[in-house]
Amino acid sequence: MTWSWFFALKALLDGAAEAGANPWEESHMRLWRQGDVLSMEDRSASEKPLSPRVEVAFLPFAQSLARQGLAFLAWAERVLAALDAREPPVPDALKAEFSQALKLPRDVLEDVASRVGVTATGR
Repeated sequence: MTWSWFFALKALLDGAAEAGANPWEESHMRLWRQGDVLSMEDRSASEKPLSPRVEVAFLPFAQSLARQGLAFLAWAERVLAALDAREPPVPDALKAEFSQALKLPRDVLEDVASRVGVTATGR
């Protein structure tokens, strides 16, 4: 669900007027970009607003998410490396479950990060 933010930001950076994110199980959040402003509104499955519309500056918001996404990606890679190196070995089924849960869309995140001026070092 966290990664839906990056797919939404990528769509907006690609020129879409509107995108969706699902930051929690029953969320149908809508995001709109109007120049430098990002508007967000969480909605139910029936499209009823669940929260007031929030507006933020697009670039700082996207940069903050990109920095946190890169940090999370690095953490996930450290967890997977620790599973591979662990003695006694982690059972294959458990390792596969962790691997599936933590395999993240690196290409989408890195694209968003580079387009908003954030590097792997966090700047």
